[in-house]
Amino acid sequence: MINPDIVFDAVCAESGLTRRQLRSASRLYRIVAARMLVMLLLYREGYHDSRIAFLLDRARCTVTLQRHRAMGYLATDKLFLKRYESLKQTIEDAKRQPPTQSL
Repeated sequence: MINPDIVFDAVCAESGLTRRQLRSASRLYRIVAARMLVMLLLYREGYHDSRIAFLLDRARCTVTLQRHRAMGYLATDKLFLKRYESLKQTIEDAKRQPPTQSL
């Protein structure tokens, strides 16, 4: 499993949102869509819904519902799919980079 910070950083950079906004109770579509991308990317990296819920300050059932909704968007929303694929590539690139050593 990758560090969830990599996923959060990638989604925040792509969407122009902060982590605080992703964890907020906002129901604005741009924030909800970014949150769903985080849920989907973390799930596909091996995280369980309960862990994702903890990271996003949500209930597990909320994560499960939103993750399933995100999977449906991948099949029907071309822009959502494009964003997902771009983020997935960014995360794959980050996984290939050697870890930096701090002095």
